Amino acid sequence: MGQNRADRGELMGSRAASTAVGVMTTEEAVSRLFPAHVLEMIKQEDAARYPRPDKEALAAFGSDEKCRAYLEQLRWPEGVRCPRCDADKGISRLERRGQFDCNSCSYQFSVRVGTVLQDSQLPLWKWVLAVFVMAESEEGISANQLKQVLGVSYKTAWYLSHRIRFSMKNEAPEDLHAAVEYDRLVPDERVHPDTLGHLLAAQVAESEEAAHPDMVWTALQRSLSASYYHLSAKHLPAYVDEVAYRYKNRDNAFLLRDMLLRLIGAESISYTELVAGT
Repeated sequence: MGQNRADRGELMGSRAASTAVGVMTTEEAVSRLFPAHVLEMIKQEDAARYPRPDKEALAAFGSDEKCRAYLEQLRWPEGVRCPRCDADKGISRLERRGQFDCNSCSYQFSVRVGTVLQDSQLPLWKWVLAVFVMAESEEGISANQLKQVLGVSYKTAWYLSHRIRFSMKNEAPEDLHAAVEYDRLVPDERVHPDTLGHLLAAQVAESEEAAHPDMVWTALQRSLSASYYHLSAKHLPAYVDEVAYRYKNRDNAFLLRDMLLRLIGAESISYTELVAGT
């Protein structure tokens, strides 16, 4: 237990520690947040073979507490501020509850408040692990695969993945969304693959390592055929945004950090909103 507290202290600490957290690569961050054998299992190619997550090992490693500390430092790199009155002094930590208490306005809050995580009952380690898995997957990960990784129901995995995907909203160019919408509404006049490939590649054109449009289109095709077997027309733009975001950040060593920052800043979306009209 003493070792866990010491490790957790490394993640919490001062403003200097928060700055250090902000510059940790994805590999460095996950190695501090999760046991090595859990990460090794995630690297397996066949997600259907994933065993249920080792909750005892995760608890012993302090993964949930470490993920909470990591999110706190990403959200408040200059120190915790009250989401209600914006006070940055007189903030007390309610350790056992994973919350803070503002002495200025008596508001009690956690890092979840005001984010897409607010209404979720899932442990924070499942959120962070889900983001990591989605970030690392070259072909995307289906809700059924995510269900295996996290040990949750299909409905929970589907809702979780769409909330993460929602944080990548509007990542693809407007022209691409228009092309996808046209392609969906006018099935007899299909958009040529090269069109979608060029539109996806346009957002990374400034990069010297930008891939050929055919490679981008291939990435989209691969995701749709390898992972997303039953894709509703309503959610197609969200999947396009995800593919565009992953492609744009394919060489980003800080992808976990950047995706979590987007998640913290994203608007909440209810399950009812997601399934409406499908």
